[in-house]
Formats: sequence, structure tokens, C-alpha cells
Amino acid sequence: IELWRDEDYLYRDRIFWKRIKALAQISNANEKKVKVHRIRQSCFYERCLKQFKRQNHSWAILIDTDEYLTYNNYDENEGQPRWYDKQASLSESERY
Repeated sequence: IELWRDEDYLYRDRIFWKRIKALAQISNANEKKVKVHRIRQSCFYERCLKQFKRQNHSWAILIDTDEYLTYNNYDENEGQPRWYDKQASLSESERY
């Protein structure tokens, strides 16, 4: 697990600051807050996916900007995963 703080991915991002400066014309505080959140979220998604690509991951599921799942292959030396026996005993219609 890698923990990122805002300064790890956000403040050095020129696109982030360009988008934030564009919000100066918005006078409604709530609208501005929502837009800042969405800009921050978008920057996080982009950095996260680039990091995964550098680590040679082929896919990831982005659940929320601070949570994600990756596929975890089980090692044959560790034996079958605990869910395997239960899954194998289900009929095909029960599996899905």
C-alpha cells in the first residue's frame, strides 16, 4: 500500500494550478468547493494510473479517489485461495 498526501501528487501539477486559477471567477462558494474537489480528484486519478503503469500493472479498478483494487494472483506454492473450494462446489448459475 502506498499512501499519498496532496503534496505527493498535486501541488507540483501545473494543470491543477491552471484549473484552480480558472475558478477565480466563480463567486458561489459551494460551487467552487465542488469544482476544486473534482479537479483534485481528476489529478489524483491521472497520477494514480500513471504510477500503476510505471509498476507494470495491466489494470486497476478505481473505486474512489483514495481507494482502489488490483488483481492479486495467488501463488501455487501457497496453495489454493480459501474461496476456491466454496466456488468450485457452486453450480454455474450460483456463481454469477
